[in-house]
Amino acid sequence: MQIHWEGLHPEVGDPCSRFQFGLGFATDMQHIFTTVCLTLFLGLAQMSAHAADLDFVHRQLTAKPTAGTKEIPFSFAFTNRSTRTITITEVKPTCGCTVVTLGSKTYPPGESGTIPVVFTISPTMFGLQRKQIHVHTDNPAEQDITLSLEVALPEGPTLDRRLLSWNQGAALSTQVVTLTIPPYLSWSVTGVADRQQFFDAQIQPTEDPKVIRIAVTPRQTERSCIGNVLITFDGGQVMQVFGQIRKAPQQP
Repeated sequence: MQIHWEGLHPEVGDPCSRFQFGLGFATDMQHIFTTVCLTLFLGLAQMSAHAADLDFVHRQLTAKPTAGTKEIPFSFAFTNRSTRTITITEVKPTCGCTVVTLGSKTYPPGESGTIPVVFTISPTMFGLQRKQIHVHTDNPAEQDITLSLEVALPEGPTLDRRLLSWNQGAALSTQVVTLTIPPYLSWSVTGVADRQQFFDAQIQPTEDPKVIRIAVTPRQTERSCIGNVLITFDGGQVMQVFGQIRKAPQQP
């Protein structure tokens, strides 16, 4: 008895073709499995290598000081988890308000240390402050390390607007800016003025001494200009309101 395979698709009817197809499929799966295992192995090796560097307990520290605090001490603790001695070659804060006093710079394997930092709060600092500290080492696996500080300071004085605009050629008119001083601050406004003399500014009294209205009026609107009204406080602090005379938008 003879069996004729004419008309049948080789992958369906031919036993040899089916065997070759199955063999090829198994080979492809073996390649995929090998690739996945190799990728996982390399990933674990990289993770192990990274864990062997200077291991910081925290690379970001946060603080929320109370009003009146002038300095906040921080300390970044670490351990040398590698098998080689690591030397800290340089520590560079990104702000002059952040001072680092590093003692020992060289750490053998297994030795721990700290990077002490003092954050100084200036009288004009308010709200969330983010500062970075760049640590440079001679470790080829991780030569640059970035540490960060987040200090949540109380909010300072606020202006409801910082930019006032008038169209060129428009009639002279007065716009009012409202300044609000937080209750915990004993600041008081001592003057408002535009040093470039493009605008006149006057303080309008209110019932609340912590809420101050500042009336700003341009001296002319014939030509375009930009000025800034300086708000000065009794402690020497300064805030700014910008005013501009701009070209009127063209009608379509």
